[in-house]
Amino acid sequence: GKPLAGRVRVSGANNATLPIMAAALLTDEPCVIENVPMLNDIYVMAELLRKLGATVDVDAENHRVSIHAQDITCHEAPQELVERMRASFLASGPVLARTGKMETWAPGGCKLGSRPVDVDVRGFRRMGADVYVGDGFYRMQSGRLHGAEIYMDYPSHTGTENLLMAATLARGETVIVNAASEPEIVALGNVLREMGAKIDGVGTPHVTVTGVERLHGFHSAILPDRIEAGTFAIAGIVTQGE
Repeated sequence: GKPLAGRVRVSGANNATLPIMAAALLTDEPCVIENVPMLNDIYVMAELLRKLGATVDVDAENHRVSIHAQDITCHEAPQELVERMRASFLASGPVLARTGKMETWAPGGCKLGSRPVDVDVRGFRRMGADVYVGDGFYRMQSGRLHGAEIYMDYPSHTGTENLLMAATLARGETVIVNAASEPEIVALGNVLREMGAKIDGVGTPHVTVTGVERLHGFHSAILPDRIEAGTFAIAGIVTQGE
């Protein structure tokens, strides 16, 4: 019953941070991410990257995460971590593209209805990977991935990010049709470009990626969380505040 008034600082977007953390697996050079929201998902993703062989430093005080995946020493994402967060499946595209193999479990996380990873798996297969699907388990193997034209059944956020990352190191050109186009997708695309990727059309439903031989590190800041900003704005309106 009281008007809300004042000034708040909007956190970095969690849905942009997680794929950008996964993108650090594409290079053997150090990567630094600023304006990171210190949520539980960030710590889960950090632990997953460590299990795969990366060195990860989470500086909560300065909202900074530093990642150095000099070597991928493990190719299996632990079930207990994967089942805690849906975004854990985002490690699949980078590790498969960089090393040619990845094993993971069906991702868990928030329950927002049916959100399968079929889009990601079909895309990996189109790019030349052999994917075995067991009872909630995925084993992926390939030589170097190759470019392909991929039509997505629906504009999957995670699927677009996974295929976008995998395509950066694939041989030739990959076209993703009906891609997701949210600001977080654009943020990932911008970081991949900073790493040396060749990407056109990110932020539209038609994305073209020309694969490169290798990617390098990055130092980037996370964009503000639009849902948090919108929530504060609505709270100000409904309480007749400012």
